[in-house]
Amino acid sequence: MVVIYIQRYENKGEKIVMKANKKIARFTRAIDVLDQKGEKIAGLIMSHAGLGKTSTLRMYCDCMGYNLYTLIPSSYASDDILGLQTVTKGDKLVRLTPSWFDELSALASNGKRTLLFIDELSTCDAYIQAPLLDLIFSRTLGTNRLPDNVFIISSGNYSEDLNGEFKMSAPMVNRFVILNITSNDVNVAEVVERSFGSLKTKEDKLRYLGLDSENGSDYSYSAFQKWVMDKNEISLGRTQTEEVAECGLVGFTSVRSIDFCMKFAECFLSLYNEDDWLDIVGDTLGYSNVRQNILMRTVLQSEKSRFYGGAEEGESLSELCDLAEKEGVTKTLLSKMEVLMKSMSSDDLTDEDREKFQSFAKVHVLDKGVNKIISLYTNLCK
Repeated sequence: MVVIYIQRYENKGEKIVMKANKKIARFTRAIDVLDQKGEKIAGLIMSHAGLGKTSTLRMYCDCMGYNLYTLIPSSYASDDILGLQTVTKGDKLVRLTPSWFDELSALASNGKRTLLFIDELSTCDAYIQAPLLDLIFSRTLGTNRLPDNVFIISSGNYSEDLNGEFKMSAPMVNRFVILNITSNDVNVAEVVERSFGSLKTKEDKLRYLGLDSENGSDYSYSAFQKWVMDKNEISLGRTQTEEVAECGLVGFTSVRSIDFCMKFAECFLSLYNEDDWLDIVGDTLGYSNVRQNILMRTVLQSEKSRFYGGAEEGESLSELCDLAEKEGVTKTLLSKMEVLMKSMSSDDLTDEDREKFQSFAKVHVLDKGVNKIISLYTNLCK
């Protein structure tokens, strides 16, 4: 499951750009696409009250032509969530299908994609959460199973809004992938734009939600996968969740959360060219089990240049310089140069490499990104 966490808005004078709507919508889109591919990973959105979770999800479903069913489990008794038990004529104890599940099934029977939005999850006590654990992870409720065209997004509030009480259990949080949204992601002007109905057409709404896929990503999933396998930064250890002031709710590393994160990263990078996936994956995994008391989001941000993808096999420094001359200097190209140089010794440099890189450096010496590469080259030649 994936968690989006929205912190309280604080205007400190800087220009605020609305990102919350786009992050929620793109996060939902990735969960939606994964679900359609058979990867049934659910999402959790955490925020302070009134920051647009429900309205953004409603707009998403409207744009996509989906059904939306909202379940607020904290307003039910545990038997009402799971279904009341009754005795048949043969004195057999059976559990009835709960009314909300029948309503959801009837809604989804029209064949449309259907979003099951489980709201206010953080206010549910242990008795309510128990039946939801199977619903969220295995998509079953007793003997009933969710229709295949249903995918799940949940939401909850930060403990500050709940008198310091945060009731979501560690096993529940571990069924999610986590995204935290900061105060800088909320812009009152754009909220007013949405609230007063200027988004009248589907195109307006799609633009507001940022749902258009982007052409390619600067990041390479295969490079990220290789880093995970080679660096051993991700390992099992902690089993507690925590709310951290600088980012929000963080989970912990488990076999399940690693599996969810790898699948989410691959899907997100196939759709969008954004850094958001780094914090989503990092916050889902919680803390590094190698670097003491360091958040995984911090680790991934510090290592992100390694995820842009290195040089293709056999691709030399001179060839990368030729590529820069032909296509221009890009973040991906600089990352390839950086990764390549870190893997080389001075003996690996050919005369052609030296000649072409020196020409490249003279042309782009004022580029800050190139200056870093020049420093690497200088150290390599020592």
